[in-house]
Amino acid sequence: MRWAPSGVTAPGRAVLAAGMALAVAVVLSGCAILSTGQESSEAAGRRACGILPGGPDAASRWADLDAPLLRESLSAEGFTVDIRLVPAAEYSSAADDLLSGGCRVLLLTDQDGAGEPVALRAADRGVPVLAYDRPVTAADAAVGFDAGAIGSLAATALTDALTAAEVDPATAVIVTAPGDPSDPRSAEFTRGATETLEAAGAAPSRSLAGVWDEFRTGISFARALSALDGEIDAVWAADDANAAGAIDVLADSGAEGVIVVGQGASLTGLRNILLGRQTATVYTPVALEVDAAAEAAVALARGEEPATAAALDDGTPFIAVQPQIVGVDQVADVVADGGVTVGELCAGDVADACARHGLG
Repeated sequence: MRWAPSGVTAPGRAVLAAGMALAVAVVLSGCAILSTGQESSEAAGRRACGILPGGPDAASRWADLDAPLLRESLSAEGFTVDIRLVPAAEYSSAADDLLSGGCRVLLLTDQDGAGEPVALRAADRGVPVLAYDRPVTAADAAVGFDAGAIGSLAATALTDALTAAEVDPATAVIVTAPGDPSDPRSAEFTRGATETLEAAGAAPSRSLAGVWDEFRTGISFARALSALDGEIDAVWAADDANAAGAIDVLADSGAEGVIVVGQGASLTGLRNILLGRQTATVYTPVALEVDAAAEAAVALARGEEPATAAALDDGTPFIAVQPQIVGVDQVADVVADGGVTVGELCAGDVADACARHGLG
């Protein structure tokens, strides 16, 4: 299933501003989830449940950002909140425990296909399911960032940088470093980037084997660079780790002025941007995704369909949260949002670069 809504326009600041204004309006309206008189069914009537990726192999964002922000935002909407962070193998038991206690709505992030059986179990109990950040078959609605738009935004940043450097995108030597093709989001990142590059008349000179791995990307990129006799203008990478793999090889080869665009606004990516080793990254603010999820959860808890004209390929209503491009001048915005701390960002050899850009 594509994480690609129909009728969703390319990201822009105007769209993002409109989405933020809508989220604020909903919060300020003080909508009640329950009517008065339902106080006797406190457990099921006010309980928002959630299952997010957890365990040693899960990204830190789920425990550090998504879970606490979701608890805060859902609580502000009048829910009592029970969110579990568990590995895919424990999704089934976590769902049994949550659903047996009563849930008004279930927020669910898929992990290795474990989400669909949980969604079907919730449907059997009449509990609406909101797919959070990733698509889940059988969900009642979905909220997340449009992966195709993320890939497109990164490719636009790349072609814009080429043009600014007076390099014609149509003749530029570009290497792409996609993610693991088994990940549906990876395929969408690549699709969005490819369509945007083609629209600019650009085409990859080399496309590496898709992985989510800095080291393996570096090995593949070194081979590609050698095959190109060291001639390269730009790198599009599906995430900042893959970008870092290419960046290390470029540094070892002595190449200069190569445009590198990644995705994720990771600590590594932001540090590379400040050091001038990476041109840009795509930032997906978790706080905006959380606010959109809380609004959608309120609607589902009332038995309503969330207000959106967009849908996934299977018809699931989709609330698209818009990504943002981050270059050196926008790194401070990520810090202000709490995506990274100044202490983490400006440690070691990045301290001088932080000082030059008013950080630290």
